[in-house]
This record gives sequence, C-alpha cells and structure tokens, in this order.
Amino acid sequence: MFIWSASALAEETFYLELAANGVMQSVADDDFTLASTELRAGYYIVDMIAIEAFAGVGVLEDSVGDANQSMPSLYGINTRFESPSRDGTKAFIVVGYSSTDLELSRKSSGQVLAEDTFDGFSYGIGLEEALSKTNPIYLNLRWQRHYSAGDITIDSLGVALRYAF
Repeated sequence: MFIWSASALAEETFYLELAANGVMQSVADDDFTLASTELRAGYYIVDMIAIEAFAGVGVLEDSVGDANQSMPSLYGINTRFESPSRDGTKAFIVVGYSSTDLELSRKSSGQVLAEDTFDGFSYGIGLEEALSKTNPIYLNLRWQRHYSAGDITIDSLGVALRYAF
C-alpha cells in the first residue's frame, strides 16, 4: 500500500489539468445541457492550497423548442483547498470568480436573440485519485457552481486529468 505524504505534495509546485465538462444551465423554466473542454493551470502557494486559473470553450450546444443555447467561453480563477491524501485519494474545494459567456439563438434561422456574460462568485467540490505511485498524474471529478442569481444558474460537472510538476 502506497500512502502519499504532505512532503511529497510539497515537491509539486505547478499543475496542468485538462477537463471535459457537462454544463447545466437553467433560466427560469428552461434547462440547457451544454458541454465544454477546459484547461486549468495551478500553483501551490503552500502545501494543499493552490491558486488556479481556468479557461474553457463550449463544444456542444443544446436546444429547447426553437431556442438554441451555446457557450462561447468560460474562464475564471479559484483558490483550491485540498484534504490530506489518504492512499492516493483526496478531496478538495474551490472558491473564486467565474465568467461564462452564453449566446441564445433561434434554431430555425440562426438569428442571435441574446448574448450575455454571467460572472461572479463561484465554488465547487471534487474528489481526486492518484493514477500512479511514481508519476504525479491524477484523475478527478469536480462539480462547480459558476453562477447563481435570480432565476439563472450555471453549473459544471466534469472529469479531468491533472499532471503536477
């Protein structure tokens, strides 16, 4: 049995992460499910606490009736707080700022009906598993609320590969 220690994490200063996300967006009674790819880059400021920046782009749109929703971009910055690793598994939470660009168009004509940016406080939780005892490669699952105000919410649920160095 291999146990990751806090001193092993201290050697990992930077990380890159590539994620595939389902993006759930609700406006009043309409729900859209989009998909995005995302790149995160992080820097550990101390053991188990990192600052990370992320940027993503929509890869799948969704329609409700004649309304089509797309996500041209998603970006932000988080502080990531990790639990101590136990047998290669750890939990984490993120808090920060997120900005999501959405475009609503008419499906039948392609006419853009609305474009808006939704930004503000964001937060999330995740679980991560080390894939190797010798290489700092991790698989994680993360849920994040990117926006919530009035009758609009934007959440993502994703799976990612993370490489620390």
